[in-house]
Amino acid sequence: MYLELGVGMNTPVIIKYPFWKWTLDNSDAKFVTIDANQIMYPDQIKTRTLAIKGDIDLVLGNLQKLDC
Repeated sequence: MYLELGVGMNTPVIIKYPFWKWTLDNSDAKFVTIDANQIMYPDQIKTRTLAIKGDIDLVLGNLQKLDC
């Protein structure tokens, strides 16, 4: 699982593009992105992507409260 937290488009070659490529290249991989502003990912990995639009602190805080 590739977890992208608040990565914008200023320097996508550092995190965003490699995560997309690695997800595409590995059929077992999942891509998860959390961002308050803009959610982007290629259609080729749509079925293996979980995109959450929201404040990272709130999203992770709510996940931490889950009793799993």
